[in-house]
Amino acid sequence: MTAIEEIFESHAGLKHLEFNPLIFVNAMNENDTEIQSLRQRLMDRAKEHPRWGEYMPTAWVPLELHLAQQAEKGVNILTKEQIQMFNSQNESMVLTNKQLETFLKVQHSLGKLLYFDIANLRDFVIITPAYLVEVLRSIVTEKQFWPKGKQFQSIFQTMQKTGGLSRDDIEILWNQDIFRHILSYKDFIIEVLIHLDILVAERRVTEDLSTTLPEVSKFIVPSMITKPNNTKYLTKFCKTGTSILLSYKFTEKVIPPAFPYRFIASFVDMWGVKNYKNKKRMLFSDLAVVKVDDKHDVAVQVIENRVVVSLIHSDKKEHIVPTIATSVQECLTAAIHRISEFYSTLSADSYFTDQRSDSHIVMPFENRVWSSLQKSFMFFFP
Repeated sequence: MTAIEEIFESHAGLKHLEFNPLIFVNAMNENDTEIQSLRQRLMDRAKEHPRWGEYMPTAWVPLELHLAQQAEKGVNILTKEQIQMFNSQNESMVLTNKQLETFLKVQHSLGKLLYFDIANLRDFVIITPAYLVEVLRSIVTEKQFWPKGKQFQSIFQTMQKTGGLSRDDIEILWNQDIFRHILSYKDFIIEVLIHLDILVAERRVTEDLSTTLPEVSKFIVPSMITKPNNTKYLTKFCKTGTSILLSYKFTEKVIPPAFPYRFIASFVDMWGVKNYKNKKRMLFSDLAVVKVDDKHDVAVQVIENRVVVSLIHSDKKEHIVPTIATSVQECLTAAIHRISEFYSTLSADSYFTDQRSDSHIVMPFENRVWSSLQKSFMFFFP
């Protein structure tokens, strides 16, 4: 027990750690006797949540029952139209469109379903949240659980080495018997995985940012990349005289892996991953480099609880083109806003109101410029 405490003594989540008594669960055995002990422990902790037992509108009950019945039948995803149909069957308790939106957002915040109120996603609702875990394990999984067969092994080996995954690869993975049910909602699920930064879309032509997601044929799966940077790129190019560096320090001791993925996604969405010496793809577990043009690169590093973003010029930082610096700034702003918005949903009751404003946004980073451009023009970071 002491050894476990020492491992987590400086971890921000120490107060949430509970290991006495220890519960050993065999996740591959659905009849494991200790699963019930784990279930009971989780239920006990859930009851301690400040919103446990809170009253909910009576008008929500019929629709909740409809969704629960669908889930029991093995239905995992419903269209918004189907939910509206169930709602219309509730006679005197029919919710208005605004009330239905509030219902879905509150249910999402409570973890009872998944509803993303953004373009391309709001037309579907995942009524069984655990279903997303099933989807994730079809792509993000440990080597010991890789499916047998040369074709499958090749796909996962490529993901592990370069993070690359094509739309055709996804089709192959989801054509397995155990995952074939995903194909009915393939496009929606891919959009969800991109929204959650599990997948990062690579545009076909970096100059054409109008390429829609259905046209994107290649993706990156950052979480599957386990190999650290083994090149001398940073030593050779990322120097005081050639770079502008900005460090984002996460306010907690440990930075969630998904946050650096959001930075990477923002840059890859605009520029392609750089190939370095012998066409080595500059995408590692601790570093990602995108090529802006022949003279400019952007590097994203993860160092402990910091994300370091560097705008690099091949000759000297005074030659950095201001418009490129502005584009990098816009990418950073978008990434920070997206991360802060997501972080705010974990620390505020944003889904229990229909109104959200910038005053509710929680900034989980502290930023500090280490090196700046020449004084001949101004450059503002978010």
